[in-house]
Amino acid sequence: PAAGKFASIDGSAYAASAATQQVDCPAGTYDHGGDGAGACVACANGTYGASAGQTTCGGTVAAGHFGSVSGSYVATGATAETICPNGTYDDSGDGDGDCVDVAAGKRGTNGSNVYAATGAVAAEACPVDTWNGDGNGDCATPAAGKFASIDGSAYAASAATQQVDCPAGTYGD
Repeated sequence: PAAGKFASIDGSAYAASAATQQVDCPAGTYDHGGDGAGACVACANGTYGASAGQTTCGGTVAAGHFGSVSGSYVATGATAETICPNGTYDDSGDGDGDCVDVAAGKRGTNGSNVYAATGAVAAEACPVDTWNGDGNGDCATPAAGKFASIDGSAYAASAATQQVDCPAGTYGD
């Protein structure tokens, strides 16, 4: 068969012999030898093949993204890359894994402690005097009369997970 194709009897499965037709390797796979002589191989983790009939998996999954089929993560055989949504980040930082949840007290960032709503490559602690209860969105400044806390009773300079009312006779600014 021609490059990017495989030999088949029924048009769907590879046949080592007695093939009657040549079929494009499907998206997410490629003709490993580039000569049509073998079965199609799934694109490796961190790469994707967007179209059928490829001789290589031409796409490299970018940091802050994951390899996917129809928007769902796959380790191999990806046909596209999908950006990590809000509240998640690419913990490998190189696009070769699924996005993981950002923990409370942190926010998804670009790796330089700058908030990233999508495509985050790191989860970093909320800056001084801010809080985030569930890891979604950016860290917020406590409302007037409240302070940032981790345990609900003591002030937390960073990585706070909640805002708490200031004790009687005190104030938050």
